[in-house]
Amino acid sequence: MKNAVIFLCVAGIAALAAWLLMGKRSSDVEPLPAAPVVEAAPVETGPTQADLDAAEKHAQEEIARAQEATRLAELAAARMDAERTARIEELNTRLAKEAKARESAELAAENMRIKMARLEKERAEMREQEAQLAARAAEAEKSTQASQALVREMERRQAELERRNAEIEMLSQKTEALESQSDSIKQRQIEIEEAIMAAGGDITIPGYKIWSPNYRPYGFKE
Repeated sequence: MKNAVIFLCVAGIAALAAWLLMGKRSSDVEPLPAAPVVEAAPVETGPTQADLDAAEKHAQEEIARAQEATRLAELAAARMDAERTARIEELNTRLAKEAKARESAELAAENMRIKMARLEKERAEMREQEAQLAARAAEAEKSTQASQALVREMERRQAELERRNAEIEMLSQKTEALESQSDSIKQRQIEIEEAIMAAGGDITIPGYKIWSPNYRPYGFKE
C-alpha cells in the first residue's frame, strides 16, 4: 500500500513535469505572421455636381478671357489705324505747304530771269550806244566843247552801264538762291511722298505731281 502511494506520487510528479515542459516549448515557438490586409479597390463613380460646376466656371472664365483679348486687339488695331490715317493727313498737309513754297520759289526765280534778260538787253543796247559815242568823240576832237560834251555823256552812260552790271549780278545771285531753294523743297517733297506711300496712303492734293522716282507714275515726265 505504501509502495502504491509512492508510485502514484512519482507518476503525478512526472506528469506535472511533462506538462510544464510542453508549455515552455509551445511558448518558445514564434507565432506565424498575420496575413496582409488587402485594401479594397475604390469603386469608380461619375463626376459629382461640384466637379461639373467647377468645369463650367473654368470654361466661362476662358471664354471671357478670349473675348477680352479680342476686344483689346480690336482696340489696338483701331488705334493704330487712326494714328496712321492722322499721320497720312498730316503728311499731305505738309506736302501741300511744300508744294506752294516750291511754286513760289520757282515763280520768283522765273520773274528774276525775265528781269535779268531785260537788263541784259538794255546793257547790250547801252554798249552799242557807248561805241557810237566813242566814234562821235573821235570825229569831234577838233571841237573841244563838243568833245567834252561827248566825254561827259560817255561817262554818264558808263556809270549807268555799271549799275546795270551790278543789278544783273544781284539778280543772278538771287536766281541761283531761288533755284537752290526750289531743289531743296523738291527733295523734302520726295521724302514726304515716300513717307505717305510707305504708310499705305495716297497723295490727296488735286493735280499733284509725284517727284519721287520710287513712286513716279508710269509715263510721268517732269
